[in-house]
Amino acid sequence: MTLPNDSGVRELPYGVEGPATLRTGEVVVVRVLGLQDRRALETFLEGLSEESRVTRFFSAVRPPSVVERMLAPAGFHQHLGLVIVEPDRPQGPILSHAEYARDPFDAPSAEVAFLTADVFQARGCATILLKRLALAAVHFGMTTFHAEVLAANDRMRAVLRNSGFPFETHVTEEGLSVSLRIDRPPPTERETRSSKPESS
Repeated sequence: MTLPNDSGVRELPYGVEGPATLRTGEVVVVRVLGLQDRRALETFLEGLSEESRVTRFFSAVRPPSVVERMLAPAGFHQHLGLVIVEPDRPQGPILSHAEYARDPFDAPSAEVAFLTADVFQARGCATILLKRLALAAVHFGMTTFHAEVLAANDRMRAVLRNSGFPFETHVTEEGLSVSLRIDRPPPTERETRSSKPESS
């Protein structure tokens, strides 16, 4: 299922791609975002509410301004984008997206970000994608994820806080900076689904 963004990409570990079950009981598929997904990604971004765009990009950006960056060729050890799709529609529409971008000089840390279609929020998409990204990142030698979150973005704060990973939070000018220790095993997806619901 893996569709690498460049010819020099390293293989992903088992478990990053594949089926997953949302908190609602719906079965979905997690797979890598690839260059062939350009139109599906544009449609996904165009369908978001302004509020969703602001909480993800800190401004009401237009899709063309971010699609190129989200599809930029890079090995999975540097950048990985994952999407959630329906099992019978693997090419889209995209229901949720998450990515990590490794910090410079092959640092053991990466910035992580999430975005879910408005109608699919509050079903646990971000929690699933966070754990799948962490599995890949640890495989490539990373130990820490960090995320910049608007103070008003209660949904994402809950996802990070309830992820099971040890975390630290620092106040910034625009909101919060959250750091997660992803090399310390969190609960499984099944355990997370049975815990307190979150809203992403």
